[in-house]
Amino acid sequence: SPFTSRFNTVTPCLDLVMQGRSTLVTYLQMFKILGINCLSSAYSMSVMHLEGVKMGDTQATVSGVIIAFLFMFLSASSPCETLASRRPHSKVFSRYFMVSLVGQAAAQLTFLVLCYRQAVALTPPDEALEAGGDLGFISSANATEPLLAAANGTVGNGTAADDAAAAMADPAAAAADEYEKTIVNTTVFLVGFICQLSTFATNYAGRPFNAPLRSNKGLFYGLLLTALLALGLVAGTMEDLNATFEVIELPKDLKIWLAAGGTAMWLACMTIEKLARDLFPERIHPNLLL
Repeated sequence: SPFTSRFNTVTPCLDLVMQGRSTLVTYLQMFKILGINCLSSAYSMSVMHLEGVKMGDTQATVSGVIIAFLFMFLSASSPCETLASRRPHSKVFSRYFMVSLVGQAAAQLTFLVLCYRQAVALTPPDEALEAGGDLGFISSANATEPLLAAANGTVGNGTAADDAAAAMADPAAAAADEYEKTIVNTTVFLVGFICQLSTFATNYAGRPFNAPLRSNKGLFYGLLLTALLALGLVAGTMEDLNATFEVIELPKDLKIWLAAGGTAMWLACMTIEKLARDLFPERIHPNLLL
């Protein structure tokens, strides 16, 4: 036996099963949270970046630290006090896991794209002209022209490598890649921040395998304080907070979009998670009791 118990009851066996289930559930929910966050972040860093959307250094640092602390609190989950009558899901590659992951990612990407388009529509014309693009962004095609020309060897009288190095060393080109406080950049950052909080709140597996969210004080208050921070950033009424996170105050219509859309997205993710869990329960072998 891997452990020795001096009790004359089966209580240690029950504790072992409950703690094992809690560990399994925590392991699976961390993988799912990572998967959903990676899908939404990959879209923001690839497709959105080609449209000129950027993230400030402070935004990336603070959001990364917050996510790291939330994962730390998530890993401190404790098992439920009673043994559940059903088994938890035991595989990452299962119908429940894939349906829940893809469904929540689709809901978040829909929320992101809708808010992005609304932000583009509300961008003032003078801001768009100052940014150097029709929609307020620097065209990705213009940014890559020197490199493409250098690859074809058609730039200037010198070598292609020298021309490419000169283009990259141009201060104006370097300044073009710097983060700017625009409506679109602010909106995309806030949407990503809201989506990350929704992922943690939706996918925390409480009863019947883990203690409820309120019992995990670190995660509960961490999510609560972070939600208040996101609400303050969306409201945009505190100038010091806006300056710290490198955001600007958004138009009233866009604030309503973020608040209503964020709530609808969170409810949609909760519904998808519950439906996937109920429709695809863990299969139980007929010879197994637990």
